[in-house]
This record gives sequence, C-alpha cells and structure tokens, in this order.
Amino acid sequence: MSLLLDNFREMASHFVISKNNEDNLVPIQNGEVLEQIRFLEQQLLAKHPGRFPLSLIYSHDFLFFVPNDGVVDFAMKRGVYEPFECNFFEQSCFPGNVVVDIGACVGLYSLVASRRVGETGKVIAVEPDSFNYAVLKCNSEVNDLTNIDMYPFAAGDREGLIPFYLSNANAGDHRTVSPKENTVKKVDVNCC
Repeated sequence: MSLLLDNFREMASHFVISKNNEDNLVPIQNGEVLEQIRFLEQQLLAKHPGRFPLSLIYSHDFLFFVPNDGVVDFAMKRGVYEPFECNFFEQSCFPGNVVVDIGACVGLYSLVASRRVGETGKVIAVEPDSFNYAVLKCNSEVNDLTNIDMYPFAAGDREGLIPFYLSNANAGDHRTVSPKENTVKKVDVNCC
C-alpha cells in the first residue's frame, strides 16, 4: 500500500492544497494509482453491497476513503469536518500514549492519533459497522499505519448482541440507541 500513498503524496505535492474549499480535491492522473484506488474501492463495495459509494480525499496529511454520504465526505473535502474537535484531540495526544477511539467510523481520529502517539504509542479503534470497519482498515493500510489495533464490535457495559441503528443519510451517525427519525436500518452487532 505504501506505493499508493507515496504516489498520491507525490502528486498532491504538485498542487496547492487549501482548506475550506474544493481546491483540495486533487486530480489523479497516474493510471497505476487510479487502478489501485479503483481496485480497493471495488473490493470494499463488493463486500458491502447497497452501502454508500466512496470518495477518495486527501485531508490532515492522510489519504482517506470516506463514504460518499453528503455529510462526512462533503465536510472532509472542504477541510471543515469537526475542525475544533480534531485540533483539540490532536493536541491532547502525545508520543507513547494509548488512545481508544470508540466508534472509529472510517478512522479520522484513529489516524490522527496514530501519527501523534508514534511508534511507542498505540491506538485501539473500535467500530461495529462492518462497512465503516472495512474502510477503517483500508485507510490504515493505505497510510502504512502499524500502531492501530482495530476491533469490529461495539463497546459497552455488557457482552453479546445488541441492536445497532445504521443511518441512511450519514455514515458517521450510526448508534446503539434508537434514533427518533425513521431513516435507519436496525442490525445486531457484537458488544464487548
């Protein structure tokens, strides 16, 4: 995967990447990189039919696959996805720390923490949605991060199967508590 990231970073370095607008969308013209990206995307979507299509973005010095849901991808493409929270979180992580990311989604906070805690630290990422978990794993691999341990279950006060509600509109808004709106799908997930 490092070839993909190295090629992408090399291409991205030839563009002015600005936050808060669409100029940070880097056109990829290298055929080999495009082929690798399409292959990864096809693998993810084949294993999870009917889920959100994916966008590929470059944000926080990372290459990210994000669900193209109109919420997460829209904000991350513009560099405005939880900017204050991300900055606070990043400043709260130090080399050698152990960071637990519960509800890791596609890994924004896990990747930021991984870089900050370094080789002597560890990130534990917990994500119960199988699609988000697959994207999280892919994002970790694409960025060559080896200090993230990932777990495909929910964190809670009891073990066993629990109801989990998948949002149809926002891949970052899945929850273990039933939402008031009806735009969700209920599945059972393992909780540890």
